[in-house]
Amino acid sequence: MRHSWDSYRKLTGALLYNLPRHADHHLHAEKTFWQLKAIPEAPALPYGYQAMVLLALVPSRYFAVMNPLLQAWDGTM
Repeated sequence: MRHSWDSYRKLTGALLYNLPRHADHHLHAEKTFWQLKAIPEAPALPYGYQAMVLLALVPSRYFAVMNPLLQAWDGTM
């Protein structure tokens, strides 16, 4: 769960069949996509997957957004 970043955005969930509930999938791989639940303790992306992919096209912006989140995430180990 700790290494799967969720993204609780309605559009992302609809387009990617609840893929944004990645942490629950890693905890319970046998669940079908409509059974996946949000796990509040899991790390979450600041934007939907589609926006994150676009942001990754500009690495300097991507790292400006993600580095503080990764540092906070790393501090929770």
